[in-house]
Amino acid sequence: MKKIIFLFLLVSYNINAQNENIYGLWGSLEGEYVDITEDDEFVRYKIGQYNIKKILSRGYIEYYGEEMHIIRTDTVDNYDLGYFVGSENLVIQKPYSNQAWLWQKIYDY
Repeated sequence: MKKIIFLFLLVSYNINAQNENIYGLWGSLEGEYVDITEDDEFVRYKIGQYNIKKILSRGYIEYYGEEMHIIRTDTVDNYDLGYFVGSENLVIQKPYSNQAWLWQKIYDY
C-alpha cells in the first residue's frame, strides 16, 4: 500500500512540476531568444547587426499551474500566459494574442 501511495505522489509531483525544465536558453524560428534563469528572471532578445543584442522584454515569472504570470521590469505591464514545457520544446502564448511562440532548447541550466 505504501508503494502505491508513493508512486501516486511521484506521478502527481511530476505532472504538477511543469516548470522544472523551463530554465535555460531557448531560441525561436523568428530569430528571437529567451533566457530564463533559475531565479525566474527572463530576458527576451534578438541578435541584430554587428552581433548587438536588442532586448525586447525582461522581467520576472511567477508560476500558477499551467499559467505563468509575467511581471515586466522594462515597462509597466504584467499579464498571464499559458505555457507548456516539453523535453526540448517550450510553447508560450503571446500576450494579448491568440498566437504562441514555439521555442527550442539551446542551453540547459
